[in-house]
Amino acid sequence: MKLSTTTRGILALSTLVAATLALPLGATPPAAQAQAGAPTAASLVKKPAAPKAKTYTKPTVKKKLEKSKGAVAERDWTVMYYLDADCNLEAPMLDDIDEMEMIGSTDNVNLLVLLDRTPRHDKRDGNWANSRLLFVTRDNTNGKIKSQVLENLKEMDTSNPETLVGFVAFAMQNFPAKHYALVLGNHGGTWMGMLNDDTDNEAGMRLAPFIDGLAALKAAGAPKLDLIAFDMCLMAQVEVMDAIAPYASYGVASEELEPGNGYPNHRVLHALTSNPKMSPREFAQSMVREWTASYAEEGEATVTSSATDLGKIPDLVTAIDALAAALGQAPESVQVAAARARASTHYYGGEQGGGDIASFDLGEFAGILARMPEAAAVKPQADAVAAAVKAAVVEHGEGEAHKGSTGLAVYFPANRKVHADYASIPFARGGWDEFLKKGFAGAAAAAATVTISAPNPAQDHRLGQGLKVTGQVSGAPASIRASIGIREKDGSITTISDEEVASPGGWNDGTTFTYTVRPKVRGIGDGKNTRLAPTTPLSPGSPYLRADASYNSLMGDLQVATIFDSRSGKLETIFCLNEKGANSTTAVHPVKGEKLVFYQTVSSGDDKPLRYRPVPALVSSGSQQGKAKGKPKDGSGLRLVDTGLPAGAYVLSLTAYNSAGTPMGRSHLRLTAGGEAVAPGVGYPSYGYPAVHGYDLQYVDLTQIIPVAEYGQFEATWSDYNFMAAAQADDYSTQDLVYLQEVALDPQELAFDEANWSDEFEDESLEHDGDVDDDGTLDASDLDDDNDGSPDASDLDDDNDGEPDAEDEDEDNDGTADDEDLDDDNDGSPDAEDPDDDSDGIPDVEDEEGDEEAEAEGEDEAEGEVEDEGGDEAEDEGEDETEGEDEGEDEAEEEPEDDYEEEAEDDGGDDGEEKA
Repeated sequence: MKLSTTTRGILALSTLVAATLALPLGATPPAAQAQAGAPTAASLVKKPAAPKAKTYTKPTVKKKLEKSKGAVAERDWTVMYYLDADCNLEAPMLDDIDEMEMIGSTDNVNLLVLLDRTPRHDKRDGNWANSRLLFVTRDNTNGKIKSQVLENLKEMDTSNPETLVGFVAFAMQNFPAKHYALVLGNHGGTWMGMLNDDTDNEAGMRLAPFIDGLAALKAAGAPKLDLIAFDMCLMAQVEVMDAIAPYASYGVASEELEPGNGYPNHRVLHALTSNPKMSPREFAQSMVREWTASYAEEGEATVTSSATDLGKIPDLVTAIDALAAALGQAPESVQVAAARARASTHYYGGEQGGGDIASFDLGEFAGILARMPEAAAVKPQADAVAAAVKAAVVEHGEGEAHKGSTGLAVYFPANRKVHADYASIPFARGGWDEFLKKGFAGAAAAAATVTISAPNPAQDHRLGQGLKVTGQVSGAPASIRASIGIREKDGSITTISDEEVASPGGWNDGTTFTYTVRPKVRGIGDGKNTRLAPTTPLSPGSPYLRADASYNSLMGDLQVATIFDSRSGKLETIFCLNEKGANSTTAVHPVKGEKLVFYQTVSSGDDKPLRYRPVPALVSSGSQQGKAKGKPKDGSGLRLVDTGLPAGAYVLSLTAYNSAGTPMGRSHLRLTAGGEAVAPGVGYPSYGYPAVHGYDLQYVDLTQIIPVAEYGQFEATWSDYNFMAAAQADDYSTQDLVYLQEVALDPQELAFDEANWSDEFEDESLEHDGDVDDDGTLDASDLDDDNDGSPDASDLDDDNDGEPDAEDEDEDNDGTADDEDLDDDNDGSPDAEDPDDDSDGIPDVEDEEGDEEAEAEGEDEAEGEVEDEGGDEAEDEGEDETEGEDEGEDEAEEEPEDDYEEEAEDDGGDDGEEKA
């Protein structure tokens, strides 16, 4: 779908708000004069060509999956982390590796990672930008990956299912276990897809290719996965669980957007390694419990997580089909009740009313519907769905903002067309999609209006200390909303406030109500300035409010929805709506100095398109950390502020909405304000920036709004708008284009021969380039092999373990004191039987240097290094590269057949001691 055919993110909220103010009213006082040299609507918009989405052939596994000759002994669990960090989540994914290394692989649990990076977002650990296959070992060093590098790969397209299949096949063949878990890390977007790769495919992997990959593994003899966990947003949908059910036993995912930090891996893995005999059900439940406890400690209100027994999904699908059939045949009154039930259900993805994602809690909807007397005709079917959800979801947790959710969502558009791709997913084999195509009979067309009877709508009324308004509804609206807008000089109306009117016991034909217009409205402030921006509830009746903005952050320029707690005024989180191919990507928290540009909708009449006015940036005073991790504990940061209205003319609009969320009828009242109790930074009414059309909103160049000197402190990236669409569109700023020219369009960086990729990582190691540690000095002349700042000749701590060589009683850091160590080079052969004590490839009888002498001189056995021809220390990892562990019972007799090369060929930028 192209941009012009859809409304998303900011447009979803703004359309709802501005629809209440669609009639220009009367004369207005003069607006502020435009600033000299201020940008025009045209200059604010930077619109590049749209890149094309990729398609892939069906993945294959070249040969049957069998345990390779050199495979390690079978363990209880092999957990495979597929981390597509080639995106704006690179920083939190590197944090994920740090968390994993806090635990490390054990005698009973293998931890494997395929990590794909980008040069753009985080420069830690040498800022290498290719892909690496890691065996996770225990280490408490933050910011550096110390795990064993099994393969230093070329740049991999992690949106390609062939890449995923290769990783899983390799792990199963070489690290066999009783149970297998696959954890996927990146962006998620419901049944629409996931796993966008900035370098190779910003559009990401759709659900169908992902399932093709699982099917290819099954065809090659792979055992059924015990668990698939989605460390990404919005994937706890019945459509997704139904698709993976033939290939896995349990699914763990979130209905809502996830915080950028994702899973608390150290807690999850500590629980597993402490009890490796966990069943798949217990591990899935444990993941959810650790998630819920972790974010409860951080005060997160919007998080969700659930574990689903995939064996129960067929029963759930059957129940859904029966409900869909019953609703399709039910009388109009029942369908209107169902529409009301949907309007009262939690939705996910940060878009008002569910937006294009239209992901609603399935169990909650069914439960609400079953309790409605007017829906008695479908109560048995609704009860069956609620019961089936309860049976399938074996564990779920949620923050306060989503209390009442049940753990599984469903695609449920009501006032828009069903997405054309929906018919292609496995779930559409049933009746739900047919029901969605028919829609709610009468629900969308039901007449509903609201009329203001007092004070007189034909007159202007001074707001003063507040104003009571009496209204009456006709028809049966689902809700009434009250909005306040500025009356501009040209007759247009700029929305600054929007809220739901409390129902006096239900909106029925003839209901009379009283609404009090407060003398103050909610603004958003940063401690110095306040901006007028409309906020609406995150879900019906929720105390959590949302406001849309552009976010100039450390993660790049993003279109976002900010979520505030109306009771405390604090910023709860930020939902990123459109970065790099994800419909609704992730949730982050603002870091000190990051800037948000909010938007006010501008309406010029029912027959004219809406426009959107950007307001000056507010600056976060959040966490001092260099990455978006955690909320400030002192309550600082952006917050809601009550402010009086600046002196001027306004209009109050009361609008009736039907059950499908469509505005049906409205009434207006003209107001004036005197400018009392105005918060600092609130001016009347124009902030000097012109309004742009909705279809251009995604292309607004923030460098025209935020001073370049301030904007430049953040890494410039670009943001996609549509999710996995046939045509993608990017939001390029001036700095973004410079970045693209200098870095991202480097043909050598982007070059990747997909044909060379195989299911077993064959022939993918990079060739030795004469600089193993990638420090810019060739090995032959490198006088500081471990890059610790001390020349080799005077380095008194060769293995960098903090103990001088003369005092180090465990030079190989294997946990066994040297005088008790019976296997000095950790190659699995006791010294008494080892024909090559220093593992340099030369038998002791032919070794001129003498193996025992080399040992005594401390030749960096801790890293398993040997000297290469240039005198540098190349990685060897001892002969245990296949398992990366010290214990004898799991030692490999020989290395996996052709699966990965000698570590000495690595040119990935880390020296041996960093990888050991």
